[in-house]
Amino acid sequence: MVFGVKEDKTPMRQEREKEEKDVAGKLVAVASNEADEYQGEIEEVSRIGRYEEGKSRPMRIKFKSQAPAEEVLNGSWRLGKQEDYKDIWIRRDMNAEERNKTSDLWKQAKEKMNNDQRRRGRSFTGESGI
Repeated sequence: MVFGVKEDKTPMRQEREKEEKDVAGKLVAVASNEADEYQGEIEEVSRIGRYEEGKSRPMRIKFKSQAPAEEVLNGSWRLGKQEDYKDIWIRRDMNAEERNKTSDLWKQAKEKMNNDQRRRGRSFTGESGI
């Protein structure tokens, strides 16, 4: 899943899909350091949700195999190094169960951090004292 990619104002779906595949290819090239190799591995590019002018929907990029997907995810930090891509970020596509589990783990980690900070006299939220 790719977030933060501005959506083109082209109302014609076919033209938008072609342009989005080109944008996805550029993102993959930047993130993977394999400019041409992984662009050919893109199987499908789609947006999540209904098209609305001025709205930026998440983009789903489906690869033919797992290896290029892993390479792009591992290299997604490279997007932040380039001015054109600094507001774009990539996450693994997860189902509802995976999202819930990840959310629960984040909550547990924050609670643990708060508890550890309170024992030292400050809390994770910035408050001081007990």
